[in-house]
Amino acid sequence: MREYLAELLARLAFSSSVRQRTWKKLAAQARHGMSLDQSLRQMQLRATSRRSPAALVFARVLEHLGLGHNLGASLSDFVTPEEVMLISSGQRSGRFPEGLELAAGLLAARQKILGAVVSALAYPVFLFGICILLLGVVSVMVMPKFAMLSDPAKWHGAAAAFYKMTSFVASFAGAVTLLVILGLIATALLTLPIWTGRLRLYVESLPPWSIYRLTVGSVWLYTLSTLMHSGVQLSHILESMINSETVSPYLRERILAISIENGHGKNLGDSMYDCRMNFPDQELIDDLRVYAVLPGFHRQMHELATEWMHEGVELVKQQSRIMNLVGIVLITVLICILAMAIGSLQSQLLQSGGY
Repeated sequence: MREYLAELLARLAFSSSVRQRTWKKLAAQARHGMSLDQSLRQMQLRATSRRSPAALVFARVLEHLGLGHNLGASLSDFVTPEEVMLISSGQRSGRFPEGLELAAGLLAARQKILGAVVSALAYPVFLFGICILLLGVVSVMVMPKFAMLSDPAKWHGAAAAFYKMTSFVASFAGAVTLLVILGLIATALLTLPIWTGRLRLYVESLPPWSIYRLTVGSVWLYTLSTLMHSGVQLSHILESMINSETVSPYLRERILAISIENGHGKNLGDSMYDCRMNFPDQELIDDLRVYAVLPGFHRQMHELATEWMHEGVELVKQQSRIMNLVGIVLITVLICILAMAIGSLQSQLLQSGGY
């Protein structure tokens, strides 16, 4: 149990940002002639002096290197399969520093995509939360006090309609409805990486599934292009991704479909088109079908993936702007209804002598 906990802490400490810095430092030291063993021992000593759990990672890697394994295989328990392939490919081809730099670039690109998506979605989520909170406060705290001043059964117009709405929100049925809605939202979010099958294809153009498709597709395409740029064969890349434990069922289904078509001798663009998954985007697939038959496709693929990474982020931002607009409209409508209801209620209370 103690060893398992130590290894878990080491994995957490050896995070994406830490690995990114580590690959850059190893690449710089390798370019200046420092041996891999010496570089790793320096990093282990520094991690130990800081009492960082990551020291265990360097100790394990040095142990595996001493048994004759390459760096990629030695790191397999602590990094992603894509990093292992890039680093191992660099070592085999004699371009070790380049393999490390590609691995660092891949991690940086992933962080950039995910950071942009989180940033784009934070404000719409905040707006919808404000809508729910505002409606809840009015229903539970404001309207009951107005109801103490006058019999709600005598209200009419906007005041009566708003009272019925807030009464429902504050009731048991309203609480159940809210829980059902939140449950559906939570289910949709939790099933994003695991829901597969043809039915999933019909909702791929709707948020949040469209946002997930663009995000995962951008990361996957950049990863694929980086591995191809390092010299790894496409069939080997797809097979490794399919067998990886870190790949979600959603992504595995799409990679498997592409791999089956690729196994029939088709290029990447045609494989993505013929599998009928529309992943990650139909326009991108059309571009890949054009470039896949041209010389130097690996280089063009990397450039195209970099461009698509930025375009994918922009598409997510566009969808988040629509969600922003919907949230702002909902808040505006709610405030307008509240103002109309209070105005109507005040006039009725004045007429009845409630004030």
